[in-house]
Amino acid sequence: MNRAQAIWFYQLGGKALGPVAWAEIEALIADSADEADLLVARGGDDAWRPAADVVKEMEEVEDAEEDEAGGEEATAEAEPKAPLVPAHGLGPWLSQAWQIIRGDGGTFFSAGIMLIVLSPFSLLLCLPALHAGLYIMALKGFRGEKVEAGTVFEGFRHFWPAFALYLVMSLLAMPVAALGLLAVAITTLVTDSATPFLGQLGVLSLSFGFWLGLALPGAVAFYAMPLIVDRDMGTWEAVKASWAVTRADFLSHVGMQVSLSLISGVGLLACFIFWPFSLPLLPAGQVAAYEYQFRDR
Repeated sequence: MNRAQAIWFYQLGGKALGPVAWAEIEALIADSADEADLLVARGGDDAWRPAADVVKEMEEVEDAEEDEAGGEEATAEAEPKAPLVPAHGLGPWLSQAWQIIRGDGGTFFSAGIMLIVLSPFSLLLCLPALHAGLYIMALKGFRGEKVEAGTVFEGFRHFWPAFALYLVMSLLAMPVAALGLLAVAITTLVTDSATPFLGQLGVLSLSFGFWLGLALPGAVAFYAMPLIVDRDMGTWEAVKASWAVTRADFLSHVGMQVSLSLISGVGLLACFIFWPFSLPLLPAGQVAAYEYQFRDR
């Protein structure tokens, strides 16, 4: 019942008055008339009705319309996002990684905070599982499914395969890191002076060596973590399945691992402020590549 468009009549002092807009009847009720005693009729009606009945009916109609509108809005909000279309190449994978993170920026940021805060308290034992949770979140984001910050804890369902994967990759990185440290030690012995500069150089060399050492096994196992969390594979099974794809273009995967790692760690340059947001970019980029490489496997 649209009170604004209807024409109304009312009885006052035994006389029928009108036509008027409903706003005038509302003003009359607010001024002096009792809506229970005031009789009104809409143009075209055959009988007079108490204004109170009309007001109640209008309120019920408006409440029903609001509930319907609210239901439609809730339905629209509940509609899933469109999944991304698998693409090929580092550029498209980086673009899709950004789309995944941007679509649920606050959620991924919260998950990154939890990973950064909780990992040290567990002596890094929980780091692989929480990192696996980021891969689960990225997979959901790629496929247009709902992503929540608490999803990061779903990685604990794959605790042991994820832990074993990170342990193996860390052990494989050690020899390269040791070579960097050895180079600094030899330089120090030759110059016979352990200057602060050489000390800083040693730290940088060790960090770079360890990072480069991770890039090589990381390229071999580039798709291992998505395979673990998406297909529930064991560590060795996931590494073999990943290597079956990466060995055909190993250097490109090394480059992708290095590029994604650099972008993922760029938040460290801002005193950790943006790291919780950039941290998920590595899992998101690997997931984008995984969705392309394993879509038909």
